[in-house]
Amino acid sequence: MSKIIGIGGVSRSGKTHLSHDIVWHYRQQGKKTIAVRQDDFVKLNCNIPKINDEINWEIPESIDYPLIIKTLNFLTAYFDIIIIEGHLIYADKLLVEIIDTPFLLQTTKDTYNRRKADDTRWGNIPKWYVDYIWEAFEKFGSQSLTNPVLIKTDYPNIDFVEKLLP
Repeated sequence: MSKIIGIGGVSRSGKTHLSHDIVWHYRQQGKKTIAVRQDDFVKLNCNIPKINDEINWEIPESIDYPLIIKTLNFLTAYFDIIIIEGHLIYADKLLVEIIDTPFLLQTTKDTYNRRKADDTRWGNIPKWYVDYIWEAFEKFGSQSLTNPVLIKTDYPNIDFVEKLLP
């Protein structure tokens, strides 16, 4: 039976890095493992509300949760371990219900700000929006989650979480 591992956390907290480590860890054990990114289920820009003329990717309404759930359920027929990672994966109750092990990465606001300042993928992000990302995650990031496995480190990696894996 497949296990679904969730990895949530604010932007730049190490979700993708940790998901890659976990995939590698399980593949070394001969398990069929895949990582799925919440970012691949963002709705079309025209269907996402705006905030101050910017597309608001920081709210649950920006994510197609039914499609994530449908995809994860499909993948259970082919993979032993499925990892879903994203900053809003714990904002949807139905998604949370199918996650067997919910990791929640916690980082400090200083670390977040430093990493966000170094992130040039999206060009120059206004300061108000960088602050808004943090605030929105605090509001929605673990909204439907009751018992997360908290990871309180600025550099989450397999050595740190190996003993916590299913």
